[in-house]
Amino acid sequence: MASSFVLSFIALISIAITIPLCMSSPKTALRGFETRLIHRDSPESPLYNPSLTRAQRKEAARRRSIARQNYLTRRMSPAAVSNATARIDYDNGVYVMRYKIGTPPVDTFGYFDTASALIWMQCNPCKKCYNQSIPIFEPGKSSSYRKLMCDDDRVECGLVPDNGCPSEDGSCTYITAYEDGASSEGVASKETFMLEGETIPDMTFGCGLKNSDTDPDENPPGVVGAGREPSSLVAQLIRERTRFSFCISPFNRGNRSNVKFGSKAVIHEGNQTPLLPGRYGWYHIGVEGISVDGTRLNISEDVFRWRPEGRGGIIIDTGTTYTHLASEAYYAVQSAVINALPNYKHKINPHSEFLLCYDSDDGFHMNIAPDIEFHFRDDRRHGFDYTLDPTNVWNEDDCMTIKPDYHGLSVLGINQLENVNVGIDLQNNIVTFKDTDDCRDT
Repeated sequence: MASSFVLSFIALISIAITIPLCMSSPKTALRGFETRLIHRDSPESPLYNPSLTRAQRKEAARRRSIARQNYLTRRMSPAAVSNATARIDYDNGVYVMRYKIGTPPVDTFGYFDTASALIWMQCNPCKKCYNQSIPIFEPGKSSSYRKLMCDDDRVECGLVPDNGCPSEDGSCTYITAYEDGASSEGVASKETFMLEGETIPDMTFGCGLKNSDTDPDENPPGVVGAGREPSSLVAQLIRERTRFSFCISPFNRGNRSNVKFGSKAVIHEGNQTPLLPGRYGWYHIGVEGISVDGTRLNISEDVFRWRPEGRGGIIIDTGTTYTHLASEAYYAVQSAVINALPNYKHKINPHSEFLLCYDSDDGFHMNIAPDIEFHFRDDRRHGFDYTLDPTNVWNEDDCMTIKPDYHGLSVLGINQLENVNVGIDLQNNIVTFKDTDDCRDT
């Protein structure tokens, strides 16, 4: 009898330790679902400002792109590794996601960010809040809301970034500081979420009671963190939906961008590469090299070499508009493109957002530009060569929309992924790419 009990106990423990350490998942069986991603400058976006000119929008996008690059670079620095409260970035999100929260449910939205670890939003009673376009969430009016408590919810509180215990009332607190001086401070909480009609109970999120923002314009109520950290949207859905995918439509073709979870996620059988164990829950994939016009470039293996501390490869990031390549790789690409177009005059402006440009008056057109091909890592099972579409490389000013990073960081931006379905399978640790003419068809 005693030995049977011991064996049963050991079996239970064995099952328990095989479950990934993450926030409590919804108790009900959930089917796959999808929701739209809306560009912040779209007329359909709750952040849309009709008074801005096209030039002003481009300038704002340029500033956000630089801020995002600076943020990712600082997060990868040795100083950030030793700083438990390393600042993250806020006001350079590109796409917003709508959802409902509470019982009864109320509408809200936030930046969809694959480099953020936490879902959070402004809440009342707010000690300090910035302007937002919709009413601030009232947790006291929701029957499904509850705070995480330091004693009763110690494990889950410990998984919330920058958590604080004990507090005056015993609740689990959090604080998030941002690169631009903005911040959110409040209570780690549980609440019911609704995504495209799918009700998801007991989601952990940050209820921000003291928030500041450096942007005088209206901003979203918060952030929908979609990284691999335990407190993110993706991680909290991982048991029922071990996969998700997103597809970004060109901004000038209407709002067709989406993110899909579970059985609706598009994981392509072909173009697959391993998902590497990146730092901060980011989505890292390996790069073995780059070719231009079919010729493999002479780029040192050290540029993309994967290191145990989480550096190397290239990061997929929904908050980065344009691809950044470690400077050695970027200048190898730039030089090869110039050499492939000897009959066309190029312009290099070190003070411009994009360094390499051509002139359409001189006969240049993106369709004559050489192919740029990434060779993604192959671990004997997965790996593929991927050619960027010319429309994802060259803009209307005939400039190459790839930028150098002088700190050795490489990031695959969403501009280079337009009309590409990106599938992420967290169970098998693979990333897949699939070209499409229309994100609605994926």
